[in-house]
Amino acid sequence: MSDQHEKPTSALVRRAVLAGGVGLAGAGVTAGPAAAAHFPGPAPRPKDLAVQKEIETVVLAERWARDMARWDVMAEQFHPDSLVDISWIRTSGPEFVRLSRQSFEAGGRSCHVLSPVLIQVEGNRATADTGVVIAGRIRVGGAGVFLTACSRIVERLEKRGSDWRISELKCIYQFDCLTPENPGETVALDPGRLARYRPSYSALSYWVEETRGAAAVRDDLPGVDRPETIENLYAANDAWLARGR
Repeated sequence: MSDQHEKPTSALVRRAVLAGGVGLAGAGVTAGPAAAAHFPGPAPRPKDLAVQKEIETVVLAERWARDMARWDVMAEQFHPDSLVDISWIRTSGPEFVRLSRQSFEAGGRSCHVLSPVLIQVEGNRATADTGVVIAGRIRVGGAGVFLTACSRIVERLEKRGSDWRISELKCIYQFDCLTPENPGETVALDPGRLARYRPSYSALSYWVEETRGAAAVRDDLPGVDRPETIENLYAANDAWLARGR
């Protein structure tokens, strides 16, 4: 699919993400005059703005509820047959909520710092693309460690009946790191293990292997080290979105 046939929004997001320039600013549109000239396209109509606000609220509420342990609110944002496909799990939305609660009750803590949400709507379908910095406190080799990951949350949402809910949640991974919770401590990491992992989410992979075993580490997720995986995700979402017209 060439940029000639894409909506300006889709083409710009592809170029920005593949260049690794999409972070807390949202869709990388602060890079300069050329970006500003092509985004966001025609001004949304008042009705469109109301729909986008409703979708944005679902996206933000799901992450807020995850951080604040409001499992009832988190569960309300997913359709029952939704898919969550990320570094540590591939499962349904409801099961993702259950496992997130299980992790929290076992002492796991994380927070998500979000960018503005880029939303596209076609009929009863929508996509949402949100920059995120994920920060978590974990244990590695007996030491307290901060895991920080810069990613994008890419979601499909559907309106069924009167409500918008998430039908798919995936991530595009950019880079991550592990740092000691106490700067005076040294974290003993296995360099051989780190070398085996994808560079776009090597720290997350280290944590996954620590907690779930080597077999749970994913090698097939969208990441900036493999641009074709990002292209494939966006192309699939564009095709899915078009069927909502």
